[in-house]
Amino acid sequence: MLELVYNTTPTSDRGLRDIIAEICSSYINDSSGTLLSNSRFETIMKNDGALAFDVLVRIHRTKRATDERVELLERSLRDRERKLSDAGQKAQEMREELSRANVQLRIRATYPSLSDLENV
Repeated sequence: MLELVYNTTPTSDRGLRDIIAEICSSYINDSSGTLLSNSRFETIMKNDGALAFDVLVRIHRTKRATDERVELLERSLRDRERKLSDAGQKAQEMREELSRANVQLRIRATYPSLSDLENV
């Protein structure tokens, strides 16, 4: 089928060629590696430079798209980590403020007549 498509269609007719290249690149990239271990496929790839090039281009595009998605996810993760850190810092500031207010309340409760301690 691969040879038939690549031997009978003009290079400008991308329809079937793109489908074949996409399927081949998908199976090359799969974890089982069954296509790469197929001697018939290896022979076809070695003998048909156009098919080999089309598959290579598909693999490159897939890798580039994956790299872009990874970069986007890493940026999102860094942004979330920064926001989480900011929230943690804000929570710490609020705990400290509550602690100071608690100390002031205890002082006022213990020494209600000391007017000079009003602003402690």
